[in-house]
Amino acid sequence: MTKKLLCFLFIIILFLFSSHILFSIDHEQGRERVAEGIELFSKGLYDQALVLFRSMIVDPEFFYYHGDAYFWIAKCQMVLGKLDDATKNLEYFLIHFDNHVYYSEAVYQKGRLLFMQNEFEKSIQVLEKFIEQYPTSVFISNAYFWVAESVFFMGRLGDAEQIYRYIVSKFPNSYKFETSKYRISIIEFKKRENELLKLLKWSHMEALKTMDDFKRREKTYEQAIATYQKRLSNAGIEYDVVNEDQSEKVAQLSEELEKKNKDIENLNNAIILLQQQIAYLEAITGITVPDQDIVSTININKEKKETELSNDERLRIIKTEAEEAKKMLQKLLQSLGGDI
Repeated sequence: MTKKLLCFLFIIILFLFSSHILFSIDHEQGRERVAEGIELFSKGLYDQALVLFRSMIVDPEFFYYHGDAYFWIAKCQMVLGKLDDATKNLEYFLIHFDNHVYYSEAVYQKGRLLFMQNEFEKSIQVLEKFIEQYPTSVFISNAYFWVAESVFFMGRLGDAEQIYRYIVSKFPNSYKFETSKYRISIIEFKKRENELLKLLKWSHMEALKTMDDFKRREKTYEQAIATYQKRLSNAGIEYDVVNEDQSEKVAQLSEELEKKNKDIENLNNAIILLQQQIAYLEAITGITVPDQDIVSTININKEKKETELSNDERLRIIKTEAEEAKKMLQKLLQSLGGDI
């Protein structure tokens, strides 16, 4: 009985020892497989790394490393752009391997994955939780950066600039240092661009307003010009009518003036004839006409007045002088016993 018990205990100890040896062998192989997959990933051979980690999941001998496999599968799928598959595998890891060494990084990768899917609000929430729970993580500066990126693409440039400047001042050795500085310059450029766009918009509105004012003034000027042209056209018609009336009046006056000038010329000839007759009578009779000086005076006054008086007045004066001369001639003839 004692021998049977000892044999049974020996068998159990031998089984446990052999199991431990086998487990140690599987554990070593699993660690080597994970290291091999990580090396492939670091070399950029993401498809090969993905195949290797998937083979570990379906192999129960690597059960202890299934957490590693799911984590790296998600990272490979993120790099390859298989975001939906990456989301499923990363969520599975976070649910079932909450005590895993990669868990904190997985939270960070979830925030980054949400950013890649343009889920900016959710990304900010996850990353802020990460920053709060893991302030000493090596990914802390990266977490701030992806928060800033999410805010940037949401259009909140002022908030994004503050976070970028925080990264530059607090994490000078971060991989995101230079990128954050570049983003700051982009934001400053965008601010200037926005100011220029506002100025351009204002200038455009002013230009449109000026153009409208110009069109209104142009229309007013065109209306004014049309009115003036109409007035000038009417004035031209009236001017033609007036000119026609004046031309007729001038022709009539010219005709009357020519007639009066002929009358004046006839009267002057009659006076000259009378003067010649008086001179002849004085010569043959020796009688001096007492009013001769008057006649001369009349002739002198006539020459003076002709330059000062109008045609009607000149004609009237000449007629008067002719009557005077005629009276003087009759008087002379009476004294000689004759008649005219």
